[in-house]
Amino acid sequence: MRHLISVTALSAGLLFAPRLEAQAGRSLYDEGMRLMQQGKHADAEKRFERAIEREPNVGRYHLALGQAIGAQAQNASVVRQPFMARRIKQEFETAVRLDPDLLDARDGLIQFHLMAPGVMGGDPAEARRQQAEIARRNPVRGHMAQANIHWRSRDTVATERSLRAAVDAAPDSVGPVVMLAQRQAAWQRTAAAFGTIEGFLSRKPESVPARYQ
Repeated sequence: MRHLISVTALSAGLLFAPRLEAQAGRSLYDEGMRLMQQGKHADAEKRFERAIEREPNVGRYHLALGQAIGAQAQNASVVRQPFMARRIKQEFETAVRLDPDLLDARDGLIQFHLMAPGVMGGDPAEARRQQAEIARRNPVRGHMAQANIHWRSRDTVATERSLRAAVDAAPDSVGPVVMLAQRQAAWQRTAAAFGTIEGFLSRKPESVPARYQ
């Protein structure tokens, strides 16, 4: 009987161990996201690394780790930046491999490939490929990703055309509207930016993000 109890206890432990690891991983991830909101990116990086140790096959953990490293890379020395760039790219690619529908990771790769020089792994052609994958899964996000590509190449006409396509595809979604208004403001077209927001509020007066803009 004692032997049977010990075997049963061992079996229960083996069953619960993965669940406990998953809970620990989620807890570390949540803590890391809170630290990101507080601007404590280095501390967040450590939490995400520990979450990945417990659950290595969760795409959003790798996405968050890449974002935490990217936030630090902006102020890093020129000596550290190439090493950080490789890690960012690796984490975003891992996130996409683990979860092909994780569009934020694909967006992260677009930004990486548009901003990083070739010696650090940047490739505009890969940015366009990721945009096509986003568009195939979510047309609205695809238009917005296309707008970001045009924005980086300073093509204001194509940027606005892509954003208007996103607004037309999802007229009740505030995201494309806010992005269009922000671009218009950046182009010193303040009246157009207000018109974009006010037009949306005439349809969706309860939208807090639009009112904030």
